[in-house]
Amino acid sequence: MSVSQRILKSEVSYRHMKEKGETSVELLEEILSNQNMNRAYKRVYRNKGASGVDGVTIKELKAHLIEHKDELRAQIRKRNYRPAPAVRVEIPKGNRKIRKLGIPTVVDRVV
Repeated sequence: MSVSQRILKSEVSYRHMKEKGETSVELLEEILSNQNMNRAYKRVYRNKGASGVDGVTIKELKAHLIEHKDELRAQIRKRNYRPAPAVRVEIPKGNRKIRKLGIPTVVDRVV
């Protein structure tokens, strides 16, 4: 996501908050709700993909999130959550060039 896209997204979120009279805490709780987190999990699960630096696979993701969901939410609420480094992979392109790709952990994709 480009810088201008991030700025636009934050402006839209801020306007949405002001219209509804919400605070950032209420918005964060809406983001961390079970319903929203389940939607995020389902999207990541549907997209599949490789595991990241932590080695947690898509198949192991559900059990991992069930075990660590409270800790993960607490870190996000306290603004202490830090995504893990992405695994760097080189993908060959058709014109004999190589494209570098960063693969985040499956947990970071859900968050």
